[in-house]
Amino acid sequence: MKRKNPKEGYYPLEYAGLYWLKHTKKCSLVCTEYRYADLAGIMGKYWIEIEVKRSKQDLKRDVSKSKHKLTDQWFAPNYYYFLVPEYLKEDAVKEAASINKKYGVLYLKDGFGEYNYPEIAKKGFRLHDGNLTDNSIEDMMRRIGWDLVKAYKDLDYWARQRMFESRSKNDIHKQESKVLASKG
Repeated sequence: MKRKNPKEGYYPLEYAGLYWLKHTKKCSLVCTEYRYADLAGIMGKYWIEIEVKRSKQDLKRDVSKSKHKLTDQWFAPNYYYFLVPEYLKEDAVKEAASINKKYGVLYLKDGFGEYNYPEIAKKGFRLHDGNLTDNSIEDMMRRIGWDLVKAYKDLDYWARQRMFESRSKNDIHKQESKVLASKG
């Protein structure tokens, strides 16, 4: 599988969502792929789920997911948001309202900019008053551990790519020098 460079616009929605959870909502723990969530954060004894959507079709498919019918407070987040690019903002607000009027919608202004952070298109409201258990918090901490492993693996991959590219450029320069020296 070919990896996409985060600077080419593959990760900004996820990064923006994690940033929003950590810095705007002041979540003490944030991670990716927690339970059914693309992104999740813990704020005290509450948890916030963010579902990232990049297309209208992906957004519409979410309506039929069984996770929206969960009533067990152990599995259901206290707050739920969709995070979309700006061009999907209005569709996301409609879809969120059709699933649950308490769902919120965040959008990333001007598409996938590197330093854009989500803005609120529709404020989310608390779905229930249940608290996270210690086991749930421990599960999220395990997930954060895997996020760190993946981050280091990705950093290593890109570091090796840069090293290979610089080595290739040096080899080309040496070959060109040899050709010029043999002609001269």
